[in-house]
Amino acid sequence: MNFEFSEELLFIRDQARNFLVQESTPEVVHSVLDTDAPYQMELWQKIVELGWTATTIPEAYGGLDLGYLELCVIAEELGRSNAWYGAWALPCDAPDLPLAAATARVSATDAYYQITKENIQAHGGMGFTWEFDCQLFGQAGIIQDEFLSPEQAHRRGDAQYPGGTGAGATPGTAGG
Repeated sequence: MNFEFSEELLFIRDQARNFLVQESTPEVVHSVLDTDAPYQMELWQKIVELGWTATTIPEAYGGLDLGYLELCVIAEELGRSNAWYGAWALPCDAPDLPLAAATARVSATDAYYQITKENIQAHGGMGFTWEFDCQLFGQAGIIQDEFLSPEQAHRRGDAQYPGGTGAGATPGTAGG
């Protein structure tokens, strides 16, 4: 069996990566962080125009009619973009370093979890055996999702997670 990405998947990955490098710059992220807006409307509109929000929706309903593997490729690139932002913030000693690091952690954990679930599905019955690493990565994904997911961080009140209510969060704001 060939598990290499098809030319179509490579195109989607490269398109997503190039788009995020050009459009989701640290300046764009800062412009959102400096306001109360949850996202930048222009960037969101471009993502919608690319069809990412309709990746798995059937064409009859206006979607791209692609599979979950294509969606995982896009999710992986979104996680990668956030990781780059966190990496950029560290040597710059950016004032939003805790937020950048938390965002990188949350998005990478979510992307990893989604990808490991699809990996098991793609391998079928073999994905559930211990003979292949799919199960190992799947278990790691479940554990990471349980302890590092946005929902779990929010429930714990992680102050380092956007929307957390722990120490350092201000009541009445997005963090409290």
